[in-house]
Amino acid sequence: MSKYSRYAGIQYHGHAGSTQLCREAILRLIQSGETFSSVMLITNQCQFDCRHAFMMKTLRDSHVAIKGGFRSGYSGEGPRGLSEVLSVLRLFFEDIEEYVMSVDFIDRINASCLLNKDLELLQSAEPVRPMRWFDYIQDRHEDESVPFHTFPLEIPFSLLDRRLIPLAVQFKDHPDSVLMDAYRMLEDTVRRRCGIKGKGGAKLFSEAFRGKEVKLSWSDLDDRECEGRIGLFTGAFMAYRNRRAHQSWKWDLSRDVREFMLINELFCLESEAIIVAADPG
Repeated sequence: MSKYSRYAGIQYHGHAGSTQLCREAILRLIQSGETFSSVMLITNQCQFDCRHAFMMKTLRDSHVAIKGGFRSGYSGEGPRGLSEVLSVLRLFFEDIEEYVMSVDFIDRINASCLLNKDLELLQSAEPVRPMRWFDYIQDRHEDESVPFHTFPLEIPFSLLDRRLIPLAVQFKDHPDSVLMDAYRMLEDTVRRRCGIKGKGGAKLFSEAFRGKEVKLSWSDLDDRECEGRIGLFTGAFMAYRNRRAHQSWKWDLSRDVREFMLINELFCLESEAIIVAADPG
């Protein structure tokens, strides 16, 4: 038997000395799409200035520990961070329970060396009754003030048109140039498919998708739906691309991510459009 067999083989996230890193770890896990069957708030046995950690169980029956960077019992960053993550977690998970464990238990979480017997002890423990973890949520973090703005600003690569992936990799370092390159790529693609020269922006898309000599369209849509999609192309260039190309643009990553996903939708719509055969008459 290995000398390490007594240690629990689980994931550890966060840093014991940092509420911020522990909070970010939980938000990353939620954002990643990992599915959890239960969330356990681990509280030490001190009456005041309690430390808190989390243990989360996945549907694959593995455990993920968030180190003890949270606090309660006073005002400060630790209790504020605990309030934030609980206000988010309760919207995603119905099964949240609090367990009071020893200081040594949390110390071993912080040292990334929980033992198998620690997990057995936790699984046999009774949750706190009556429930009190709601009391850790501060008034400012009730449902209408859940801090979703603190989630990481990430582009969902699984949703991207493959042509945009090389640009998306560079996005955080150069958002403005990436967006402009994406606009140019879309224009170049439509010009190439339609054989149009010398036009760009709204005029290009109007010639490509509208009129008697329409060159690209969607076979499974009626005229009104097609016109709605065309409006997305022309509207996006008029509302976003033109201003970005001709004015100084204030850098705002959240706005830039939304704009990139709008361009991505245009690429997806373009890829679904088919070449319209010329009328022989």
